[in-house]
Amino acid sequence: MKQAQSTANILHRILLLAERLPNISSYFQYELTPWPTALFKDGCMRKPDKASLAKSLLVGMPSDQVPTCVRYVLDGGSLLHRIKWSKNTSFGELVKQYSLFVTQKYGSDAVIVFDGYKKSPTMKDHEHRWRTNRGQTKSLTIVLSQNTPLLFEKQVFLANENNKDGFIKMSMDEFQDEGTECIQSVADADVDINAVALKEAAKSDQPIPVVADDTDILILLTYHARKDMSEVFFMSEAKRRQHGELRPVSVQKLQQHIGVSVCRNILVIHVFSGCDTTSALFGNSKGQILNSNLHSRLRYPSCVNMISENTAL
Repeated sequence: MKQAQSTANILHRILLLAERLPNISSYFQYELTPWPTALFKDGCMRKPDKASLAKSLLVGMPSDQVPTCVRYVLDGGSLLHRIKWSKNTSFGELVKQYSLFVTQKYGSDAVIVFDGYKKSPTMKDHEHRWRTNRGQTKSLTIVLSQNTPLLFEKQVFLANENNKDGFIKMSMDEFQDEGTECIQSVADADVDINAVALKEAAKSDQPIPVVADDTDILILLTYHARKDMSEVFFMSEAKRRQHGELRPVSVQKLQQHIGVSVCRNILVIHVFSGCDTTSALFGNSKGQILNSNLHSRLRYPSCVNMISENTAL
């Protein structure tokens, strides 16, 4: 509706100009839309295919095996989708299922990092609007207790951020009772997952597998991991479900595979080709932009280097 109103306003202004001015051809030199269509679609920033960047980075990478003696760092947002929700149960029983799943699969010494949900505006508000525009159904806000019956589908329940935050807090209490360390970020957890994993890798001799489905986390680990740290692995359970196999990626080996130049500029490539806070570029996939920099010199090396500096704002 808003887009239709904005387009109508542009048309009305052009008609007024046509009545008052003898020549309005210069006004048609520009794209007559409320937003640049190369960057926006249906009033929201264009959604990038972040997975295509991970696929391009991993082309030619050999499979790795994660050692047995490790300490896992888990993306809590991805973890919420690992358990199938069944009705005719309570939320108290459900969080116990999650706790048992983590203990049996990753051990009680795993670290789980969850997203936080605050009332004030965040950089991912447009992402939430995009989901709303898709018509995603969400449930009413539920006051949770151990005995609250599970009456909603998982996606419908978790689409309400108040419900999601309440369920995370209930789950964290259960995890901590079982001795599993939990952290809830102020907002998006990607940076904190990266920080926790690299902090553990810097102080421990154990390899650190990071279990997450978000390409953002792989990019952050690739940029920030150091050679003097314990080996860090990136593991995606979503890829395992899709392809029937789990392919752990050694982050340090990935750094060697793509080279120093791409490692240095990977954050810039990721942001310029579209991420959660920037728009994708129409007609330019993330994989295409990465490959153009893997197989040829960067088109704008001075600009990229300047943005990559620690002093860049």
